[in-house]
Amino acid sequence: MNIRKLLIILLNIIGICCLIYCAVPYIKHDTSVANPEAMLPLAGWDGAGMVMTLGLVPMIIANSLCFRTVFKNIRRKAIRLTAYVPSFIEACFVAHYWIYLLLFYN
Repeated sequence: MNIRKLLIILLNIIGICCLIYCAVPYIKHDTSVANPEAMLPLAGWDGAGMVMTLGLVPMIIANSLCFRTVFKNIRRKAIRLTAYVPSFIEACFVAHYWIYLLLFYN
């Protein structure tokens, strides 16, 4: 395995770890405010939703790189598409976050 594939795999692992780190307070709906004296104090779930929103495009790029390089020798396309599972999960969280904001915070 060459260095390029290892870096892409490492990039995906880092992205998945960041997704888990942000998804836990979002799922738990953590209402604690970490920095109450900040200019824009955010609850834990709100900050996690915003970070996941900002990280969606880089996650899609990382998963696309994985799909095109690491999974390119796999013949079954259904198995190759599992590279996009983290992007799909994050997109669902982001969609839920924005729908929730638009419906309940207007």
